[in-house]
Amino acid sequence: METRLPANEMYAVRQCFERKHPDERFFALAETLLWRNEVVAGILDAAIARGILPEDELNDSQLTLETVALLDLEVPNGGLLQFFWNRPAWADRVPASLRLIGLSGLASTFERSTAELISRVGTYSEFRKRDSLQAYSECASGFSFDEFDSAYHEQGEQVYARTIEFVSQHLGDFVA
Repeated sequence: METRLPANEMYAVRQCFERKHPDERFFALAETLLWRNEVVAGILDAAIARGILPEDELNDSQLTLETVALLDLEVPNGGLLQFFWNRPAWADRVPASLRLIGLSGLASTFERSTAELISRVGTYSEFRKRDSLQAYSECASGFSFDEFDSAYHEQGEQVYARTIEFVSQHLGDFVA
């Protein structure tokens, strides 16, 4: 199934690149290329409902943009713990996505920040199966993600700039 936007949508994509601020460009691209693309949005909605990553349905560039966009929706709002809680299926994809957009240092910080959680709890999905406020509270008091949260906030503009550059360089993966 074709998941890229049709070529006649290129004008809408160009308008995203013309937004004044990097954060506006970033979210306009995610919205246009993923969330308003009916095919991709349907795949993402179904995957989220099933708690899986749609690796066989979206291309690597689409998965990278979605991963970084989800990370940016969660981390500034509630930190890395909130990302794990709300998007556990996407957590394993984060380091590769950050490296693909050129933020290897941030990817390494993510891996360091999550190593203890993985060793003590197991997979992110296993942690999330304890779907309760008490489980969330236990994790919040038992693990510190301050290193990643601080690094992410410090590099926020770079996350936007590098993702925009990535999309620009891989536009053929988003638009037919």
